[in-house]
Amino acid sequence: NSPSTAVAEFFDFRGVILETNCDVYQSTLTLYMLRRHAEEVLPMIEEMFSRPAFSEDDYKVWQSKRYEEISTLEHRTAPMARRQFYQSLFGERHPLGRYATPQDVQKLQLATIKDFWHRHYDLGCCRIVAAGAVDERLNVLLRRPESFNAPMREYGRIDASATVTLIR
Repeated sequence: NSPSTAVAEFFDFRGVILETNCDVYQSTLTLYMLRRHAEEVLPMIEEMFSRPAFSEDDYKVWQSKRYEEISTLEHRTAPMARRQFYQSLFGERHPLGRYATPQDVQKLQLATIKDFWHRHYDLGCCRIVAAGAVDERLNVLLRRPESFNAPMREYGRIDASATVTLIR
């Protein structure tokens, strides 16, 4: 089993849903889970961020899928219009005017992704927003630095008092 398969099975067994979104300004990871799994799931999330596997096999699968996605989007009307609009508004050199091409995906190296990850994704500057029926146990777990494993020290600690927002 690849690392991503093991993680997917771990989350699937617990009914966890992960959604990711990345744009020019921020990246978000949205986690849907039952409270009863928090003590198992939150350390796994921390491990994914502090010690990502970056397996070559998983990267090749991602690269192939992403190449196909971008190739398909290049010829669809709405994405083409959006790309041309932003490029005319901001120029092709501005981050909002640049779009990945299938050739960009082919040229991308796993080492470049690893370097980008370690420079820009730091648990020390993340923000946690918990919504729903947040009980005291989950509140304590989210605010307790030791609920996240020690390897996080390598990339920075979460200042739990400043980064946890509870929405009830």
